[in-house]
Amino acid sequence: YSKREPDQVITSLGWAPFDDEGRYIEARYGNLSVVSFYIPSGSSGDLRQGFKFEVMEWLRPILEEWARSGRDYVLCGDWNIVRSALDIKNWKSNQKNSGCLPEERDWLNALCADHGQATDVAAGRGWADAYRLLNPTGEDYTWWSNR
Repeated sequence: YSKREPDQVITSLGWAPFDDEGRYIEARYGNLSVVSFYIPSGSSGDLRQGFKFEVMEWLRPILEEWARSGRDYVLCGDWNIVRSALDIKNWKSNQKNSGCLPEERDWLNALCADHGQATDVAAGRGWADAYRLLNPTGEDYTWWSNR
């Protein structure tokens, strides 16, 4: 919901396998884009995990381009990826589960600046984890497994 009608609403990023599942919406307000992604879960099996990896690699250059664009973005949604042990209760027992796999974490962490570290668009770290910047202790979680 928004108190103000957006200037534009975009529901496609131009890749049918992603767009056909309704995984993206962007509301534009002047120079600000509020984006919600729903990154696929891979927990149902190898086929969906493979699709998740495809989505991640397809999104990387888009996110890097947005970080360099000069447009302001707020990225939200369900990314189905844990950044660190601060973001999940059962860290050790989830290491081999989708959402907590090393290659998933590496992908997300490569896009984000660490706490206290400046964003560095040239290095690919154009995004700040706003939630974790405001909640640095890990006493709450940004991801929860229902398993």
